[in-house]
Amino acid sequence: FGSMVAQEIAVLENGEVLEVTVPPAAGELSVKTVPVTIDWEGQHSSDAVEFTYDDIGWAYILGGHNEETRLDSCVRYDPITGDWTDIPPMRTARAYHGSGKWGTTQIYAFGGQGRKKGRLDSMEMYSTRTGTWEEMAPLLHERYALGSASVAEGILAIGGSDATNACNLVEIYDPHRDSWREGPRLLDPRYGLSCCVQHDQIVYAAGGFYGGSYVSSVEFLDMRMDKWQSIPSLQHARTGLCLAALGDKLVAVG
Repeated sequence: FGSMVAQEIAVLENGEVLEVTVPPAAGELSVKTVPVTIDWEGQHSSDAVEFTYDDIGWAYILGGHNEETRLDSCVRYDPITGDWTDIPPMRTARAYHGSGKWGTTQIYAFGGQGRKKGRLDSMEMYSTRTGTWEEMAPLLHERYALGSASVAEGILAIGGSDATNACNLVEIYDPHRDSWREGPRLLDPRYGLSCCVQHDQIVYAAGGFYGGSYVSSVEFLDMRMDKWQSIPSLQHARTGLCLAALGDKLVAVG
């Protein structure tokens, strides 16, 4: 949580929570178990919950699923004190969804799979100021297992699975107008991908699944250029990874 340290939260199938810290280049990656002091409502699938961070550095864990159903429950984790706090549940239970933040008080959740619907287009916003969720403009296309990223221009919904297979759709949300627009499409369709942002304007998309195979390709979108470009692929094709930007480097974990 700072310009020189990248941290990610990961939830394992057994409900264990890990904090992965990537220090400056000279340091070593560290992984530690985070004590969970709240009721997880059963086991959460690590690739079904969604995480986002606010400007303070708190991590928000939104939804997911257990062995029985999709969840609407949400919690906040303070990495400084190690405290977990329940926050109000989402209006719609969802898993395999996207998330993002805007400004200092707005956390968003969108798309995913619901309890009765295999693909969602709905979006909602949590205000850290009022402690309430509010329905916002829906995605233009229903999908789940999508990637997401927050940049100066807004929030991106990237790839995912539509009615039949992986897609290369990209949509960009404008919080000022509460509206979505089509963005430049990915070079490679994929779902179950991971995304991150570098320098508040370069979006990376890595890994995922497509056509019965894991994906190793990595591509980036410079918001000033409005087109995706390829960079060298991951050494190992995979899905459900954590992708983090550290200065001028990318770190792929898991």
